[in-house]
Amino acid sequence: MKTSLSIKNYLLEFTYKLLDMPLHGKELIARNKFVKILADKIRELEIGRIDLIKEYAKKDKDGKPKIKKESNEFDLSEENLTKFQVEYTNLLKSEAIIDILDSNREEIKIVGDIILNSKREFGIQEGEQYLEICESFR
Repeated sequence: MKTSLSIKNYLLEFTYKLLDMPLHGKELIARNKFVKILADKIRELEIGRIDLIKEYAKKDKDGKPKIKKESNEFDLSEENLTKFQVEYTNLLKSEAIIDILDSNREEIKIVGDIILNSKREFGIQEGEQYLEICESFR
């Protein structure tokens, strides 16, 4: 019996969008509880991205990350931009772990069934993402 569900960080948003469909009854309740967990994981990922920006961006006089006026992007040196990109890519490729507890086991099973039995059609790239998500729920 699985004790956790692992989803790659780069698949969190896609999983969230995949579950955005009309549902009712137990499926709706399970999905809504699960997307709250997903939303927390997405927030954690965003915090990780912001922490990396704080680490690698040039700082203003107050020690906050500088933003380029012309592009409205964070100001990173070429070297630090490369470091940021490597670390952020590693963060995206790492896994978000959702503990499967007695309190959420049934909801996760229902959400897995919703995903595995989806009638949605996908192009090649989304199809690959869908297959990865399905593997997480098996």
